[in-house]
Order: sequence, then structure tokens, then C-alpha cells
Amino acid sequence: SGTGPGGEPWWCWIRPAPRSWPWPVSPPAIPMMSLPASPGAFAASPTLDGAQWIWHQGAGDAAGTWYFQRELAFPAGQKPKQAHLLITCDNLWTLYVNGDRAGRNDPGPDSWKRPQSVDITKYLVIEKNAIAIEGTNTVLGPAGLLVKLMVEFEDGTTFELVSDKTWISTDRPEKSWKDNGFVGGPHW
Repeated sequence: SGTGPGGEPWWCWIRPAPRSWPWPVSPPAIPMMSLPASPGAFAASPTLDGAQWIWHQGAGDAAGTWYFQRELAFPAGQKPKQAHLLITCDNLWTLYVNGDRAGRNDPGPDSWKRPQSVDITKYLVIEKNAIAIEGTNTVLGPAGLLVKLMVEFEDGTTFELVSDKTWISTDRPEKSWKDNGFVGGPHW
């Protein structure tokens, strides 16, 4: 009742990657051609290293839509120069940053096998931000969400955030679930 299968909080658990997925839980480097080749955090091809597959604990293998949210805080006064979020979801995803829709998965079949990079620089603010994702499993079977945010600040320092057990999730989103400053109710 209070914890997931590994003792983690009940509201979001890390799901091991099924054998049918094309990569292990720590996926290999996946080059993204849409990222700029500039110094700092974006000089090398981004990877999903460090990110963990997550899914809503109560979802099981059911088809349906679940909602994930993670607040983050940048160091005081740091202004993002560039920020990209690398994401995939088995099967569909819609990304929101501070309440604004910032991206969707590509419409092709098996799009979850092709992680996408979304430039979210224009949606971020100094210090406190919120990343929210609507994830849909379109067929019965295993599902998962994998995310890595990479930010470079104006002074050249960097920040990373990955999907892990610190994300909250629900099957019943409240009106402001996508917004910065959201506080989840009892079913998150």
C-alpha cells in the first residue's frame, strides 16, 4: 500500500525494462541530429544515460493514459542559455513545461523506439520550473517513460535531470497538474 515492489514511494515506481524492449534499462547513446553542436553540455551527442524507465505504479500492463510531473529548481539567479529534453515513451507522450505544451512524440509507428530531443529553452524560467508529461500506453502490455533534461546556463555551467523514482504520477490529474508550483493531492 505505501511502497512499490522495491520499497520506493507508492506514487511512482521504476519498472524494469521487459526483454522485448530494444535496450536495457540504461540505454545506449542515441544520437540526436536536432541538437546544436556548441561548446558545453551539448558538444557531444546526448544520451539517456542515467535515466530510468518509470511508469505509474497502479497501471500494470493496462492500456490508458497516465500523468507524470517533476518540479526542479536551478541554482539561484541562473538563466538557461539552452535546454533540451530527450524523451521516449512506450507508446505516446505529450510534454508540458511550466504549463505550456512543448512537444509531442513523432506520429510514426513504434515512435518510442526513437527518442526525440525537444528544445525547451523558451519555456524555462530562472530558478523554479515544472516538467509534466502525459504518457499513453495504447495497447495491453508493458509501458514506460524515459526522460533526460540537459540545461546549459549563460555562465557555462550545466544541469541535468533524469526520470527516476522522484517523479510523481497519477491516473486522475487535477486541473493544474502541468503548472509550475503544482502540489499533488492524495492520489499522486
